Amino acid sequence: MIRIGVCDDNALAFERIERDLRDFLEQNQESYTLQMFQGGEALLEFCKDTRSCLDLVFMDIEMPGMNGIEAATRIHEYQPHCQIAFNTNYLAYASDVYETEHCYYILKDEFAKRLPDVFRKYKESKKRNRIYIRTKNGIERIYVQDILYVERRLKKSYICMREGNEIATSYPLEKMMEQLEAFGFGRCHTSYIVSFEKIRKYRDGGFEMDDERFINISRKFSAIKKDFLVWAGNQI
Repeated sequence: MIRIGVCDDNALAFERIERDLRDFLEQNQESYTLQMFQGGEALLEFCKDTRSCLDLVFMDIEMPGMNGIEAATRIHEYQPHCQIAFNTNYLAYASDVYETEHCYYILKDEFAKRLPDVFRKYKESKKRNRIYIRTKNGIERIYVQDILYVERRLKKSYICMREGNEIATSYPLEKMMEQLEAFGFGRCHTSYIVSFEKIRKYRDGGFEMDDERFINISRKFSAIKKDFLVWAGNQI
């Protein structure tokens, strides 16, 4: 499932972009959701809610109030894995957008023509942020930005996802850490691995996660406090 947003201030542009996107995605049999935002402020309010995630945003640049370049920078404060495809009528902004994290720059009159390249680059980026695990259904691909934490219960590890579902695997937490450590995860308990990016707050000897679950830090894994502070400092 690709969660897509479109941010523009022009009603006619909305209609054309939505039509072109739906045509492309359905022709390519992609599973998707599509959210439309009239301006950067509306998009930013949506992204502040950690339960409201977007994978790819098509962003107009010249908008009243918050322009697209500022909006892209602010979005990445809340959703750093969100990809931005700038969509504009003007070549003049091409050099400005390279100060932001983005995957493509499209002239609006070439929008439909450029969609295959945008989604190719988006998928190439996703490949660098995924793991494969064994489940009862075989080998399954999981994108690490969707993982909140991993919980060990009885003889299985349960990968808790940001959409509220769980994926069960027989892999022990030690094997899960081998795959996840490079992506900003840490072991905080004999039963838990957490994603640093999905920690809402550190308090009272534990982590409050984005789904409001509170996970304790055990004495054995107390070194995670320092690891988290170092990680958090590097994000500033």
